[in-house]
Amino acid sequence: MNQIKLFAILLAVASTQLSAQKPSNEFVVHTGGGLPVSLSKEASTAGFSGEAGVGFTVFLNRYMGVHLAAGWGISNMDIRVDSLRTLTRGLLDANGEYFDLHTNMSDYSEHQRTTFLSIPVMLQFQSNLAPHGFYAMGGTKILFRYQTTYESGVATFYNAAYYPAADNWAATQKIAGLGLYDGRITTGSFDLALHVALAFEAGMKWRVGKNAILYTGAYLDYGLTDPVKNQRKSLNDYIAPDLHSTPLLAFADKINSTTAGVKLRLSFSRSEASKIRRDQQKKGLGLIPCP
Repeated sequence: MNQIKLFAILLAVASTQLSAQKPSNEFVVHTGGGLPVSLSKEASTAGFSGEAGVGFTVFLNRYMGVHLAAGWGISNMDIRVDSLRTLTRGLLDANGEYFDLHTNMSDYSEHQRTTFLSIPVMLQFQSNLAPHGFYAMGGTKILFRYQTTYESGVATFYNAAYYPAADNWAATQKIAGLGLYDGRITTGSFDLALHVALAFEAGMKWRVGKNAILYTGAYLDYGLTDPVKNQRKSLNDYIAPDLHSTPLLAFADKINSTTAGVKLRLSFSRSEASKIRRDQQKKGLGLIPCP
């Protein structure tokens, strides 16, 4: 019986030591900023995205944990396309003759300004911290874009009609909507859009206090969706001169946005001594007396 009691005590002590190896869970505040870009090869993009928020990391063992957070941010993104072309076949003119309409829009641009709520769910991997170490994170981020305003338009708008039967072009009849026109700017807004991204982050972590750790890293949010896809209109819907107030246009099959930047995290946790003492008190061992 004494041997059984001794084995139980040794097993409890070993379990306590293994538990002590696991880092304390962390409460985290973060901030960061990056450059959003469109994945479309037809477009050039510029802009800035910034975010701040809070989170919590639960460690499963010494090297791995689960991170859940919530952040609020603002994103500004400009998209420019040098030229957009579309062909509308089989139109009928006032004389009953069929023609194909060639439409060319030059210098298409759109500016989006968005406020959003982001919720990342990520796995965190890390090395030992003494006094610094490496970390990497990967997972999914959902962005609720709850307010978006935009401006869009083209510099010029050009229509030319080709008559296959006569093998002839017409491009000067303004009364028929042909020729060169100046574009106009369209403004608008919408309230809610959902954006899903694969989230990656990596960098260094530094102990800056007894219970505080600073994370410095770079991140990439790879967009899986175009958050304004449902707001975009087909080019073929805007071929008439009286529709030159151009909304957001579907100029490519894939206009997903991706953001790359830097991030700072400051985490707070209870001291390891307090954690060991708490674990031992739960087990009733009392090996480390409370001060």
